[in-house]
Amino acid sequence: MEAEEEPCLVDSAATNTILRETSIFRHYRKRTENVITIAGSNGRIVGSRQAIVVLPNNTRIFIEEAFLYPGAQRTLLTFKDIRRNGYHVYHSL
Repeated sequence: MEAEEEPCLVDSAATNTILRETSIFRHYRKRTENVITIAGSNGRIVGSRQAIVVLPNNTRIFIEEAFLYPGAQRTLLTFKDIRRNGYHVYHSL
């Protein structure tokens, strides 16, 4: 599976990681489903499958079931997928 760096937004409300680029997927299963974002926009998921996202410092996140949504404004990475890879997200107020 070819992995390349992709800027991501970590989204605590996302139920699935949403990727914009087909190149992140080795193969993807074609599917068509509507998606509604918190901003209220409608779009269509065109595929899903396993993917690897490369973050800064060459940190690789393996995603079991990512959605391919080329119309997304940004890539959304879920807390669930981060935790499954043994990482934690910390923030300070």
